[in-house]
Amino acid sequence: MSLLCFHSNLILRQLSLSRIGSLKYQKFKHNVSSYASLVNLLCSHGIAYEVPKITILMIKSCNSAQDALFVVDFCRTMSKDDSFEIGYKLTPKCYNTLLSSLARFGLVDEMKKLYTEMLEDLVSPDIYTFNTLVNGYCKLGYVVEAKQYVSRLIQAGLNPDYFTYTSFITGHCRRKEVDAAFQVFKEMSQNGCHRNEVSYTQLIYGLCEANRIDEALSLLVKMKDDNCCPNVRTYTVLIDALCGSGQKSEALNLFKQMSESGIKPDVCMYTVLIQSFCSGDTLDEASGLLDHMFENGLMPNVITYNALIKGFCKKNMHKAMGLLSKMLEQNLVPDLITYNTLIAGQCSSDVVMYTSLINGYCKAGKLDDARMLFDSCLPDLYTFNALIHGLCSNGELKEALSLKEKMEKIGLQPTQSTYTTLIARMLKDGNFDKADKCFNEMLSSGQKPDAKTYGSFISAYCSAGRLQEAEEMMG
Repeated sequence: MSLLCFHSNLILRQLSLSRIGSLKYQKFKHNVSSYASLVNLLCSHGIAYEVPKITILMIKSCNSAQDALFVVDFCRTMSKDDSFEIGYKLTPKCYNTLLSSLARFGLVDEMKKLYTEMLEDLVSPDIYTFNTLVNGYCKLGYVVEAKQYVSRLIQAGLNPDYFTYTSFITGHCRRKEVDAAFQVFKEMSQNGCHRNEVSYTQLIYGLCEANRIDEALSLLVKMKDDNCCPNVRTYTVLIDALCGSGQKSEALNLFKQMSESGIKPDVCMYTVLIQSFCSGDTLDEASGLLDHMFENGLMPNVITYNALIKGFCKKNMHKAMGLLSKMLEQNLVPDLITYNTLIAGQCSSDVVMYTSLINGYCKAGKLDDARMLFDSCLPDLYTFNALIHGLCSNGELKEALSLKEKMEKIGLQPTQSTYTTLIARMLKDGNFDKADKCFNEMLSSGQKPDAKTYGSFISAYCSAGRLQEAEEMMG
């Protein structure tokens, strides 16, 4: 290799790695195609050392079954290409990562084929390989097929571990064979394999699905006796089952027990409880849980909002539309369930559409388009709020305040969301006096500040070093 060629390859290697690093830092997200191009480039220039690393990054970037199939085909094509300075060969880690990706998307036929190619390539499977294959089949309920790989695992001189056993518990539960799952669970202990929170939770889930909730609760007690700590997922499964069977008070007691043990609820847990309260028409409690989420720094997801919107559509359409506004402010994209729920609740499809479009234009910084759309419709409370939020997000406080006045002149009263949006912008601009005045106006109008309103003040006071005022606001 000439000195010039050596230097060009060295520069290419450094450039490829530094480029990946800088793009990650800039929050650029590679896709499988960009990684494939880079692998091709490195192979073309004989830079073998970096190829496995980039290949693994490419596999891990798969976001769909289509991506996973693309990567498998790409790797096969590269392996057969003799035109490169270096041969392209998948390492054991590359094979395992690729098998894991195929298993993740339920592509078990392709997974089986790749395993055969791995053996033909004289790459020895390890415990991770076999566990990936077993788990891939068990997730789909294909327990018989999974057992074949346990036999091969033992033939290779390896022993099943907690992951192997837990996969079979999952597989049997998928097939509604809870007693068989229980048997596997017992075998874990008999064979000296430690049962962890995942194996317990999978069996608890299977029992709950079979409506054997009392047995699932007994298993929770056994879990603690076994020095195994339940996690938030364990409690979520049980609380969801209790709510679904109408045992709401028992669910709340378990939630309290979980909180007292130091386990913090996550978005999924709150959503389960909110869905239960909404289905039981206890909407104040559901709204209270939403406030709790914000106070604990958790952002509700689309499913959370859909449950609340569905609940309020039956009783209070204004509140339901207010939740849509909140959802949009949080940069969440409503799905078909959101729209269908609102329209079924007698909300005009035009209102939903205009509110969403105005919000979308504002988020994209297209304020002129948002203004034009606003002017072309008969604005209501929600379209006003959507544009006010968009203007405030883009630093246009003066215009937002003017829009608030216009809204009041036509008899529309600013809502909690209107005031909170304006206050947040004022505080961001460092205008505490204006924010205080707006806050007092909010109280006088009968609108109650929520966790977001107080949070904006507390955050702004802390940033400005005004800790005394922050403490007063918290009190």
